[in-house]
Amino acid sequence: MDIINRSPFSESTLLWRTLVNVCKLCGDLNLGKLASKHLLDLTPDEAGSYVLVSNMYAGEGMIDEASKVRSAMKDLKLSKEAGRSWVEIDNMVHHFVASGTDHPESIEIYARLDLLRDEMKGRCDSKADLDLIYESV
Repeated sequence: MDIINRSPFSESTLLWRTLVNVCKLCGDLNLGKLASKHLLDLTPDEAGSYVLVSNMYAGEGMIDEASKVRSAMKDLKLSKEAGRSWVEIDNMVHHFVASGTDHPESIEIYARLDLLRDEMKGRCDSKADLDLIYESV
Protein backbone atom coordinates (compact mmCIF):
# COMPACT_ATOMS: atom_id res chain seq x y z
CA MET A 1 0.00 0.00 0.00
CA ASP A 2 2.90 2.29 0.75
CA ILE A 3 4.17 2.17 -2.82
CA ILE A 4 0.76 3.27 -4.14
CA ASN A 5 0.39 6.09 -1.63
CA ARG A 6 3.82 7.45 -2.57
CA SER A 7 3.24 7.18 -6.31
CA PRO A 8 2.01 10.04 -8.51
CA PHE A 9 -1.10 7.93 -9.19
CA SER A 10 -2.31 7.66 -5.58
CA GLU A 11 -5.45 9.63 -6.47
CA SER A 12 -6.26 7.50 -9.52
CA THR A 13 -9.64 5.83 -9.24
CA LEU A 14 -8.58 3.42 -11.97
CA LEU A 15 -5.65 2.26 -9.85
CA TRP A 16 -7.85 1.69 -6.77
CA ARG A 17 -10.59 -0.04 -8.77
CA THR A 18 -7.99 -2.32 -10.29
CA LEU A 19 -6.54 -3.12 -6.88
CA VAL A 20 -9.99 -3.91 -5.41
CA ASN A 21 -10.72 -6.19 -8.37
CA VAL A 22 -7.36 -7.98 -8.08
CA CYS A 23 -7.97 -8.47 -4.35
CA LYS A 24 -11.39 -9.92 -5.18
CA LEU A 25 -9.91 -12.32 -7.72
CA CYS A 26 -7.09 -13.39 -5.40
CA GLY A 27 -9.24 -13.54 -2.28
CA ASP A 28 -7.08 -11.02 -0.39
CA LEU A 29 -9.83 -9.48 1.70
CA ASN A 30 -7.52 -7.59 4.06
CA LEU A 31 -5.88 -5.60 1.27
CA GLY A 32 -9.23 -5.41 -0.50
CA LYS A 33 -10.81 -3.66 2.50
CA LEU A 34 -8.03 -1.07 2.57
CA ALA A 35 -8.22 -0.50 -1.16
CA SER A 36 -12.03 -0.26 -0.95
CA LYS A 37 -11.82 2.47 1.66
CA HIS A 38 -9.47 4.49 -0.55
CA LEU A 39 -11.69 3.92 -3.59
CA LEU A 40 -14.91 4.96 -1.85
CA ASP A 41 -13.18 8.00 -0.32
CA LEU A 42 -12.09 9.06 -3.83
CA THR A 43 -15.44 8.29 -5.51
CA PRO A 44 -18.23 8.71 -2.96
CA ASP A 45 -20.73 9.50 -5.72
CA GLU A 46 -19.91 6.73 -8.22
CA ALA A 47 -22.21 3.72 -8.06
CA GLY A 48 -19.76 1.48 -9.91
CA SER A 49 -17.26 1.72 -7.06
CA TYR A 50 -19.88 0.57 -4.55
CA VAL A 51 -20.92 -2.31 -6.80
CA LEU A 52 -17.29 -3.42 -7.12
CA VAL A 53 -16.76 -3.34 -3.35
CA SER A 54 -20.07 -5.11 -2.72
CA ASN A 55 -19.14 -7.82 -5.23
CA MET A 56 -15.77 -8.30 -3.52
CA TYR A 57 -17.53 -9.02 -0.21
CA ALA A 58 -20.18 -11.21 -1.83
CA GLY A 59 -17.47 -13.22 -3.62
CA GLU A 60 -15.96 -14.03 -0.24
CA GLY A 61 -19.35 -15.07 1.16
CA MET A 62 -19.63 -11.94 3.31
CA ILE A 63 -23.23 -11.24 2.39
CA ASP A 64 -23.88 -8.94 5.38
CA GLU A 65 -20.95 -6.70 4.41
CA ALA A 66 -22.04 -6.71 0.76
CA SER A 67 -25.54 -5.69 1.90
CA LYS A 68 -24.16 -2.83 3.97
CA VAL A 69 -22.32 -1.48 0.94
CA ARG A 70 -25.46 -1.79 -1.22
CA SER A 71 -27.50 -0.07 1.51
CA ALA A 72 -25.02 2.80 1.65
CA MET A 73 -25.32 3.08 -2.11
CA LYS A 74 -29.11 3.16 -1.84
CA ASP A 75 -29.01 5.73 0.99
CA LEU A 76 -26.90 7.96 -1.25
CA LYS A 77 -29.46 7.43 -4.04
CA LEU A 78 -26.81 6.02 -6.37
CA SER A 79 -27.63 3.55 -9.12
CA LYS A 80 -25.46 1.91 -11.71
CA GLU A 81 -26.44 2.36 -15.32
CA ALA A 82 -26.86 -0.89 -17.26
CA GLY A 83 -24.00 -1.81 -19.58
CA ARG A 84 -24.55 -1.33 -23.30
CA SER A 85 -22.97 -2.92 -26.35
CA TRP A 86 -23.22 -2.50 -30.08
CA VAL A 87 -22.28 -5.17 -32.58
CA GLU A 88 -22.28 -4.87 -36.37
CA ILE A 89 -23.14 -8.04 -38.29
CA ASP A 90 -23.67 -7.99 -42.06
CA ASN A 91 -23.87 -4.17 -42.13
CA MET A 92 -26.58 -4.17 -39.47
CA VAL A 93 -25.93 -2.70 -36.00
CA HIS A 94 -27.41 -4.60 -33.07
CA HIS A 95 -27.78 -2.78 -29.74
CA PHE A 96 -27.79 -4.68 -26.45
CA VAL A 97 -28.40 -3.61 -22.87
CA ALA A 98 -27.19 -5.81 -20.02
CA SER A 99 -29.92 -8.32 -19.16
CA GLY A 100 -32.15 -6.71 -21.75
CA THR A 101 -34.85 -8.49 -23.70
CA ASP A 102 -35.64 -5.81 -26.29
CA HIS A 103 -33.69 -7.45 -29.10
CA PRO A 104 -36.04 -9.42 -31.40
CA GLU A 105 -33.85 -12.53 -31.02
CA SER A 106 -33.19 -12.20 -27.28
CA ILE A 107 -34.64 -15.64 -26.47
CA GLU A 108 -32.26 -17.32 -28.92
CA ILE A 109 -29.33 -15.16 -27.76
CA TYR A 110 -29.83 -16.07 -24.08
CA ALA A 111 -30.27 -19.74 -24.96
CA ARG A 112 -26.94 -19.67 -26.80
CA LEU A 113 -25.29 -17.80 -23.89
CA ASP A 114 -26.52 -20.51 -21.51
CA LEU A 115 -24.92 -23.18 -23.71
CA LEU A 116 -21.66 -21.22 -23.88
CA ARG A 117 -21.67 -20.66 -20.10
CA ASP A 118 -22.16 -24.39 -19.50
CA GLU A 119 -19.36 -25.23 -21.90
CA MET A 120 -16.98 -22.74 -20.28
CA LYS A 121 -17.96 -23.99 -16.82
CA GLY A 122 -16.79 -27.46 -17.83
CA ARG A 123 -13.40 -26.09 -18.87
CA CYS A 124 -12.63 -23.94 -15.81
CA ASP A 125 -9.88 -24.84 -13.41
CA SER A 126 -10.89 -22.67 -10.47
CA LYS A 127 -13.61 -20.68 -8.74
CA ALA A 128 -11.92 -17.44 -9.88
CA ASP A 129 -12.32 -18.55 -13.50
CA LEU A 130 -16.03 -19.25 -12.91
CA ASP A 131 -16.51 -15.86 -11.25
CA LEU A 132 -15.00 -14.17 -14.29
CA ILE A 133 -17.33 -16.09 -16.58
CA TYR A 134 -20.43 -15.19 -14.63
CA GLU A 135 -19.43 -11.51 -14.47
CA SER A 136 -18.69 -11.40 -18.17
CA VAL A 137 -21.79 -13.10 -19.55
